[in-house]
Amino acid sequence: MARSSARDTQNKRYFGLEVPFNAAMPGGRVRDFCEFSERRMEFFKHTIEESSLSTRSMDRLAKVARTVAMNQKLFDQKDVIQGVESPMVGMKVMKYGINSRLTHGMVDGIGGSFELDYSDYGDQKRWIDGIRIVVDPDLPESEISLSGDSGSVWINRATSKAVALHFAGEDGLGPTAEYALAQSMPRVFSLLGVGII
Repeated sequence: MARSSARDTQNKRYFGLEVPFNAAMPGGRVRDFCEFSERRMEFFKHTIEESSLSTRSMDRLAKVARTVAMNQKLFDQKDVIQGVESPMVGMKVMKYGINSRLTHGMVDGIGGSFELDYSDYGDQKRWIDGIRIVVDPDLPESEISLSGDSGSVWINRATSKAVALHFAGEDGLGPTAEYALAQSMPRVFSLLGVGII
């Protein structure tokens, strides 16, 4: 029920606009779709004025905020994300990805460096730091990461705190290679110079 609710919400929000999901919002229209309270809009404007972030970075931040807000509705809880904490090996986590939907995982590596091939997208192979999340053996799923899931927030199931921002997945080498890659949420917040209101 929660999965179709999230899909229905996005279908209504983007009906007739050729925008399939939050991450695909056109940059110049992000604020049209991201509903901010008056207090949060003032904070957002202040952050833009006081930071060295580009407008594109602020749009991306708003998209992440939109996804977090959807996750709160999705899990049928008033306040799903209770803060931010650092990931730890063995931590049980969950996320809602646009294509993989609700998935569960377990952090099995932090501080790693992973080679990603962006040559199909006009770039090159790059080494990117991050954390690795594998299938939770207690809640096994065939897929925990699919194309379109980037920007999903991994949440510690025990504390409801955001621990990582999803950015990539497995390399397709077989069923034992199922994994997700993410950036530590405290690191993301630090690089962006933002925090939870």
